[in-house]
Amino acid sequence: MHTSIVFMQCALWNEEWKEKAIVKVILSHKAMLELLYLEQGQSILTAELLTSDRELQTNLIFIPIVHDDHWFLIVISLIS
Repeated sequence: MHTSIVFMQCALWNEEWKEKAIVKVILSHKAMLELLYLEQGQSILTAELLTSDRELQTNLIFIPIVHDDHWFLIVISLIS
């Protein structure tokens, strides 16, 4: 699947989850790049993961990672 399609699907899932008040986050392409390359800053990553009170807004985070022509979806669950 082409990278742009993967990230478009991620954006659609995020919108659907927000509309249904499902507490999950899937990072955008820009947030993924900030996570991988910290020197690029972290403003988008922070905005997508934290509330205005600087608390994590979810216990379930999906991180799409693109490497060359391959992509992976990493899921982090903070629920014990």
